[in-house]
Amino acid sequence: AAQCGLGVIMMRQGNVEGAIPHFRDALRANPDSAQAHYCMAVAMYSRRDFEEAWREIHMSKLCGYKPNPRFLNALSKRMPEPGD
Repeated sequence: AAQCGLGVIMMRQGNVEGAIPHFRDALRANPDSAQAHYCMAVAMYSRRDFEEAWREIHMSKLCGYKPNPRFLNALSKRMPEPGD
């Protein structure tokens, strides 16, 4: 959880590239972390890697997370959800 928190802080400071390794570390420590998957999705969206953002959204849902509908809408506008 600490790694994910550090990543969130870096994202808030506008350092997307610096945040990603923290989210990866959090996922290595706990591959079922819905929060870390969601945070990684937001980072991938910020990086304009929409396909990877969708992958992380799906992983977060599998782990029980309910993604923010506004974020899903914004992502859908950039790239339709795969399989739709």
